[in-house]
Amino acid sequence: MTEADAGDSTAKAAREILAYLRVQPAAVDTARGVREWWLRGMQPPPTSEQVEAALALLAEAGQVRRRVNPDSTVLWSANDPDSDSDPGPDWA
Repeated sequence: MTEADAGDSTAKAAREILAYLRVQPAAVDTARGVREWWLRGMQPPPTSEQVEAALALLAEAGQVRRRVNPDSTVLWSANDPDSDSDPGPDWA
C-alpha cells in the first residue's frame, strides 16, 4: 500500500465515522470499537493506525470528541457544539 492509498483510506474512514455518527449520534466507543463496530462494513477494513488518524483529524476539525477516562481508556463520540456543559480538561 502506498502512502497515497493510506491517506485515502484514512479519509474514507473519517467519512464513514461521520456517516455512522449521523445515524447513531449518541454512540461512544474506543478506537478499537470504532474500527470493529462503526466501520465493520468498510472494505478493505481500515488499519488501527488509519482509524486513529481519522479520529485525530475529526477531533482537530471539531467533529468528534475525545475523552480520557480515569483508567486511561480513550473514548470517542460525536462533538455536540450546542452542549452547554464544560467537558473538562480530558476532552480534546
